Amino acid sequence: MYHRFVLALIVIFIFIAYVDTKNLKQYFADNKILKEYHNSSKLIGIGVVENDGKIRVNDVILDTPADKSGVEVGDVVINIDGEKAVSIDMIKNYLSYVKKNQRIALTIQKPDKSVVEIKLIPTSINNFK
Repeated sequence: MYHRFVLALIVIFIFIAYVDTKNLKQYFADNKILKEYHNSSKLIGIGVVENDGKIRVNDVILDTPADKSGVEVGDVVINIDGEKAVSIDMIKNYLSYVKKNQRIALTIQKPDKSVVEIKLIPTSINNFK
């Protein structure tokens, strides 16, 4: 009985050693963002939170337009196509009206206070389900 218990522990430790916990955390974070955007037809690949009147990026989905364009956690979304980003709902609504393959300009403020305009093409959310 004792040997089976020890063997089971060894198998569990080996399994844990092979599981990449960082990728698992990213997977669950990405799925959370996708669920938040389930009513939107377009996705740029960021999770955002509203804090002190600012729209702050709190997650970036790997291999999405935002990730490929250099958007990082901690960036603040200032404008989307020249329109002031005032709420998360405003961003979701704006993206739902973007036409297929339409390039948008996302103005963000980096943590070092520099302001950058990034041009990207939102992708279909169905590509990430």
